[in-house]
Amino acid sequence: MNETMWISMFGKFRIWDDKERLIEIESRRAQELFCYLALYRDRIHEREKVATVMWRDSSTERSRRYLRQMLWQVKSALKEPWLNEEILAIERDWIGLNPKANVWIDVATFEQAYDSVENLSGSQLGPAQVKVVQDAISLYRGDLLEGWYEDWCIFERDRYQNMFLALLDKMLNHCEVSKRYELGLGYGAQILRYDRAQERTHRSLMRLHYLSGNRYEAMRQYNSCVTALEEELSVEPAKSTVALYQQICADRHCATPSAVTNPSAYSDTKEPTLSSALAGIKEIEETLGQLQRQFSALVELVGPEMHS
Repeated sequence: MNETMWISMFGKFRIWDDKERLIEIESRRAQELFCYLALYRDRIHEREKVATVMWRDSSTERSRRYLRQMLWQVKSALKEPWLNEEILAIERDWIGLNPKANVWIDVATFEQAYDSVENLSGSQLGPAQVKVVQDAISLYRGDLLEGWYEDWCIFERDRYQNMFLALLDKMLNHCEVSKRYELGLGYGAQILRYDRAQERTHRSLMRLHYLSGNRYEAMRQYNSCVTALEEELSVEPAKSTVALYQQICADRHCATPSAVTNPSAYSDTKEPTLSSALAGIKEIEETLGQLQRQFSALVELVGPEMHS
């Protein structure tokens, strides 16, 4: 048999098999040891260093004894007859997660997805990459090992949360560029649940509301931004945020200028016809006019500061 052991560390720590039967590691300290090895699965660990991390307030002799006991508990709990390999690789001086074991770990899949798109902006994501990002976001059912407060766990929790927010931000940008406004609003709302004073996200949501035809919600989003910035940081919104709000109030905000800087938006693999060329010129002309009005509004807002 070659079944898989499934390990989830986002939110509540859980282990289950292919038949969705939960596998329990009863001792909390044994759970911590196993999660530590699973998080740092790409390396082998000296026993003494692991013992020091897990039981730093104990003597060397006692921490080694605790480590032996917890390793035995983990091995006993995860000793399933259908596994092709032992979950842990244990030697005299080192331990680690067995790379040959047939296990799936949510944080590993999540991190692989993040690494594959880390250097891409949302506007650069293709359909396959969008699917990868969406699947990764769906894995994030909660912060890493919620309720655990060990130093190593807090550090990793912050790291994975930052990765999650970065993926949400990519999808927010992608949805704006691809005109999937309603979907983008959902991603922006998730970001603000973690950081309600994230001004850039508020601006994106203002644009999405406006572009989807809801100017009232765009203006409400601005008010939410002002309140969050005041309550969380005691600062006023940036001039770019105020300028965007004024444009929306005047009903003259234009979409982001990506269409102008992306000639492929008006080209095709075939030779363009006269009518398509004229239509493209007209569209560019209209966009340039909108940009000019936006520029004039910004100049009017900044005023004398341009010459100071």
